[in-house]
Amino acid sequence: MNHKMPHSSREAIRRLANFVKSQQRVTLTDYVVYRRQIGDPISFHEQQQLIGGLNRSQYLEMVPHRKSNGTYHGVLKRKDQHRQRLV
Repeated sequence: MNHKMPHSSREAIRRLANFVKSQQRVTLTDYVVYRRQIGDPISFHEQQQLIGGLNRSQYLEMVPHRKSNGTYHGVLKRKDQHRQRLV
């Protein structure tokens, strides 16, 4: 099933995918902090688009990662990178 995303959501996901591509291990919170640091803070609307868009994205996925203290958090991975590691 192919879910169509609005243009603004696709653009938000594209920008996030480019950020993830340049990082080793990154969370959505890391991206929010990064955007704040470069003077381009994420609006509430864009954050909601990103969260909703991750469910439908063909480029990104949230992968559970266990921290050293035993807690889990979601790490963003490009789907093509994740597949390559599994092969």
